[in-house]
Amino acid sequence: MKKIKWAGYKNPRDLQIAALIHEFRGPLTALNALVQLFPEKKGDPRFMRSFQPMMLQQIDRLIGMMEGLADMRRARKRAADTIDLSELVSNSVRELEILFAAKNVRLKVKAVPGLYLRGDQEQLTSLVWNLAQNALESVAPRGRVWVSTSRVTRPGHSGPWLELNVRDDGPGIPKKWFKKIFGPYFSTKGPGNGLGLAICKRVVKQHRGHIKVSSSQKETLFQVRLPAARKG
Repeated sequence: MKKIKWAGYKNPRDLQIAALIHEFRGPLTALNALVQLFPEKKGDPRFMRSFQPMMLQQIDRLIGMMEGLADMRRARKRAADTIDLSELVSNSVRELEILFAAKNVRLKVKAVPGLYLRGDQEQLTSLVWNLAQNALESVAPRGRVWVSTSRVTRPGHSGPWLELNVRDDGPGIPKKWFKKIFGPYFSTKGPGNGLGLAICKRVVKQHRGHIKVSSSQKETLFQVRLPAARKG
């Protein structure tokens, strides 16, 4: 795990610790949801078949994050991997299905296969988790969230680019907040530390990409573009 830099803030180490706490909260929230659903779902064969694998996935993710923290403390740099973005998105979102089910929110995924980029698997997983969880928190029960990937071109930029879109049908974000939502400690949802989107922006920047938001009173779209790479 690479250290996330918070340029322009007086206490970057405090923000780094807060960001790590935020990242650990994701899998712990998923584990908490699984445990709470167990009493009412234990008679559901589909839930019971997925219960243990999902628990193990979240535990493995916590272990990986702890190992990443140890690498960071030892100042070790991890080499970039060639990653299938659509596979990463599908796997990450699959782990979040339990949270969407608990809130009765419909999740739709359209991942185009064969989209490769160079980067850090853990950081990119964190990007998907934070964007998807942000969308989940923005919608009411019976709401909808769409996650999709595609290959695009950017006028004035050479080479192909990959695009990740996360859209929800929540109440939207006022335009006056667009520049603030990617900053640490800014939150519109009450409880929370407001670090999810700040982490997303830093991950995207470290992968030489761009992230933007558009919103209306009926939906919000977060659009991420990252430089593509060849397979292998």
